[in-house]
Amino acid sequence: MKIRVNLKTMLGALLVAIAFSESLKTETTWLYPFIVFSLLIFLYAVNILSGYSIKYGIYIFKKYFFLGIIPYAAILIYTIILIQINHQGMKFVNRAFGSIFIAMMTIVVCATLVYIFKDRAPDVLCYGFIVNYIVHIMMSFGRIGWQGFIQHIIDPLNTYQPVFELHSTAFALNLLLIYYLLRRDRNNLWKILSCVIIMYLIMKRISFAGAALALIVYFLTDFILRKWEKPTKYYIVLVTLFFSAYVYVGLISLYPDLFKLLSIRFGILNRSLMADSFLNYYSFDLSYLGKGFGFVSVMMPNMDIAGVMVAALHNDVLKDFIEEGFIGFGLIYFYIFVKIPKIITKKNSNRSLCCVTLLLVYTFVTLLTDNVFDYVSFMCTLFTLFGVIHIYGDQIFEQKSIALSS
Repeated sequence: MKIRVNLKTMLGALLVAIAFSESLKTETTWLYPFIVFSLLIFLYAVNILSGYSIKYGIYIFKKYFFLGIIPYAAILIYTIILIQINHQGMKFVNRAFGSIFIAMMTIVVCATLVYIFKDRAPDVLCYGFIVNYIVHIMMSFGRIGWQGFIQHIIDPLNTYQPVFELHSTAFALNLLLIYYLLRRDRNNLWKILSCVIIMYLIMKRISFAGAALALIVYFLTDFILRKWEKPTKYYIVLVTLFFSAYVYVGLISLYPDLFKLLSIRFGILNRSLMADSFLNYYSFDLSYLGKGFGFVSVMMPNMDIAGVMVAALHNDVLKDFIEEGFIGFGLIYFYIFVKIPKIITKKNSNRSLCCVTLLLVYTFVTLLTDNVFDYVSFMCTLFTLFGVIHIYGDQIFEQKSIALSS
C-alpha cells in the first residue's frame, strides 16, 4: 500500500476541508461553502478564458449542464407555476430561487473539481472530508478528553455521539467508500480504512443500512448473477428503486399507523411524527400537482413536532413528493434512478453501471429517513462521482490515474 502525496491534490483537499467546515459555516453564512469554492471556480474561468484546455473545459461544463443544470432549471419553472396556482407568497418564491441557486452552484463546483483534478476529484473530496473531520474532533477534544474518546470508541451510540456526529460527512464518505471498493486499487486501501473508521465514529445507522443493502445488491448482481453479462440486471434494481419510492410515500400517506409501528420498531418514531405533520398538505393520487420546490423547508420552522421545533423533515422521498406532486415526483426520480445511469454509462461496461447502481442504492436508503439532497457535501460528492464515471468511464477502474499520467 502506497500513500502518494500530490501538492495540487492536497491544496484542493485543504480548500474542501475549509469549505465544508460546519463550525465556520455556522459562524458565517449559508453561502460560505460557495464563497470558498469561488476560488476554484475563478481558476476554472481563468483557464477557460486563457485558452488552456479550453475544449476540455467546455466539454466538462457541457456534460454537467445537461446532467444537472437543465433538470434544476425545469424544477424551478414548474415550481413558479405551482406557486402561482396555489397563490403562495413571496417567501416561497424566494426559497425556491435560493434552493435552486444552491443546487446549481453545487453542480458548477462538481464541474470545476473534475475539470481541475480530473479523475483525482474524488480523492480531493475524500482527503478534504478526512482533514475536516480530524480538525472537528481536535476542536472538541477539550470537552471529552482521552477518556471520553475511548468511551465513544467502545460504545459510539450511547456516549458522545453529538460530538462525533457529522451527518453530511458520513453520507459523503460512504459514497466514496463504495467507489473506492469497486476500483480495486491497493493504493486506495488507506482511504477505505479512513472512511470506515470515521463512519464508525459518526455512527449514522441509516448510512450503515444503505451500505449493507448496496453490498447485498453487489453480491446478487456480480456473484449470483455473474454469468448474466447484460446490463439488464442493474436496470431491474434501478427501476425497483423508482417504484419503491412510490410505495414508500403510499405507505406513509395511506397507512400512517403502520408506518408509525415500523418507525417505533426501528427506533425512529420522530420520523413518523414529522411525516404525520404534513398529512394535510398533500394527497397520494394522480391529481396532486405539488406545492413547489422549497415548500417543506419554509413550513418546517412553523411545525410543532411533539413539542419540539424541527428544522428539516428528514425524509427526502416524502419531501420531494409533497413539493413536486405525483407526476413531477415520478419524473424526477425516474431521471435520477434510471435516466442518469443510462446517460453516464452509455459507452461503458457493466463495471461503471454497477458502481452507479450501488451509489444510487445507497442514496435511496438514506433518502428514506434523512435530507441528504439538502447536504451540499453529499450532492457534491455524488455528482462528482457521476461526472468522473461519465467522462472517464472504465478507465477509472484501472489502477493508473489519468490525472497523474497526463
